[in-house]
Amino acid sequence: MQLISCHRNSRAPFELESFDAVVSVAALHHMGTEAGLTRMRDLVRPGGVIAVIGLAASARPIDHFYDLAGAIWTRILKLTRTYWEHAAPKVWDTSDSYREVRRTAERCLPGVRFRRLVLWRYGLVWRRPG
Repeated sequence: MQLISCHRNSRAPFELESFDAVVSVAALHHMGTEAGLTRMRDLVRPGGVIAVIGLAASARPIDHFYDLAGAIWTRILKLTRTYWEHAAPKVWDTSDSYREVRRTAERCLPGVRFRRLVLWRYGLVWRRPG
């Protein structure tokens, strides 16, 4: 298994359709949703999987319900679990809403499964046909 991490400004010279899986955690909003999903789609081979846990902006009332649930759940976790704060800088530079991310994903990855998650995240999974 080969794990690769690329700096956001680099253009790694990977062969098209050269990965069984492409996984992104809290990174897609740094790439641009459409550009990132398109690149991931191009890199995964037929039968391969793209999995994304991402961040988006709250824009609709239902998003704010998830935000409230996330705030409550975060408080419960901090009270009941050991809490670790990472030293990495926290950057929030997304302008895409959850609805926009979903629509872009459906356009770029036909048949994608999109799920809104509680802790200010969404998840999507797509298997390339073939």
